[in-house]
Amino acid sequence: MTFAILVGLSTDYQIFVVYRIREAVRRGVSTRQAVREGIASTAGVVTSAAAVMISVFVSFLLINRIEMKQVAVGLTAAVLFDAVVLRIPILPAAMTILGSGRGGPATAPRS
Repeated sequence: MTFAILVGLSTDYQIFVVYRIREAVRRGVSTRQAVREGIASTAGVVTSAAAVMISVFVSFLLINRIEMKQVAVGLTAAVLFDAVVLRIPILPAAMTILGSGRGGPATAPRS
């Protein structure tokens, strides 16, 4: 259940980041620069979303039901992992590697 909730919450801003990268590539920017621009332009929104989610999940710790506390700890740890580990080193590396190939997802459209 925790995994399903996390995927639903993080998919929104994942799509937001990838779309910004795609916009930069369509403008003719190199893949590496597009990844930099996309992540830089969405960093505030993604960080704010993660902070809001973490604060909501931490507030669940105040509820007396052990099940809610377990969900709160699991979701808090997962959002922290997603925001810090996946978004900072893994997403830029994966987008750069996948986009650097010919005909890959981050290549500029052909005219």
